[in-house]
Amino acid sequence: RLVVFNIQQLEEELRPVAIHLIASFVWNRVRRQRRPRMLVIDEAWTLLRYPEGGAFISGLARRARKYYLGLVTIWQKVGDLVGTEHGETVLTNSDMKLLLKQSDEIIEAADARFRFTPSERRFLLGALKGEGLLFARGGRWPIKIEASPAEHRLATTNPRELLELQAVAASRNGSDTPKHEL
Repeated sequence: RLVVFNIQQLEEELRPVAIHLIASFVWNRVRRQRRPRMLVIDEAWTLLRYPEGGAFISGLARRARKYYLGLVTIWQKVGDLVGTEHGETVLTNSDMKLLLKQSDEIIEAADARFRFTPSERRFLLGALKGEGLLFARGGRWPIKIEASPAEHRLATTNPRELLELQAVAASRNGSDTPKHEL
């Protein structure tokens, strides 16, 4: 089963309450029955903006393994983690880290935390889509991630590709126009 929480549409002042409710739900579910699970938090920086959210993520990072919970946090900028108590806790308790292409504006924060070699720094600055450095088991490896066509169709957020996919689906259903036009 898959359970998804989306707080994107909530008013700013309601988000800390929502984070608390979600944290309680997840933590109670995980402790009640120990079995392998995965919690994926996309745009995790939005939680770090609130003390409750930061405490939730750092607490999970510390204790998740004891309850067979895998924790995946997704961030756009390493700088959102570096220098904050909760962010450092997440980084310290992560067995694996994947850094994809870094921009000139944020490479310094990443370099300060991960101490890149000159070649790693050049690689991350010039990385193509899907290329990055994988940090795991004490090593650092360049990596290239390629989605299969089916995975790409499921994961794409590119508006042009979404319109093309809708047009293909509409033509299969015998309709000339996509169901959802922008």
